[in-house]
Amino acid sequence: MSPGLTAWAQNCATLDVVIARGTVEPGYLGAAIGDPLYAVLSAQLPVDTTAHRVEYPADLLVPTSMIDGTRAMTGHLIHQAAACPDQRFVLVGYSQGRWSPTVSSARPRCPVRGCCLPSCPRAWSPSCSSVTPCD
Repeated sequence: MSPGLTAWAQNCATLDVVIARGTVEPGYLGAAIGDPLYAVLSAQLPVDTTAHRVEYPADLLVPTSMIDGTRAMTGHLIHQAAACPDQRFVLVGYSQGRWSPTVSSARPRCPVRGCCLPSCPRAWSPSCSSVTPCD
């Protein structure tokens, strides 16, 4: 486990990076995108961060997988926004996980600062060029 991934245990960090991994992707946050992206963000941002793994099947053989991911991400945002009103969020989704941030960021009263929706691991770099402001 990378040293940048130790912030998971914090409850009300300034920034919560919420990550929906790709289809059958290994790794806690996702080996292709989530784990390396969070390691870079947590090391380079001047604020305290935490990472949240969206718990969903991430499997195309489960017909409700994308719906489950969207519900899990939205539920986390609602819970965290109520528990930590000053916390801000960055939503990340890869492969079928891209669906969750797109729908969840439309949720009112959740202070989402950006969405990172990489579509191809070969084109990914730690700068995450596809970051889109959601507010």
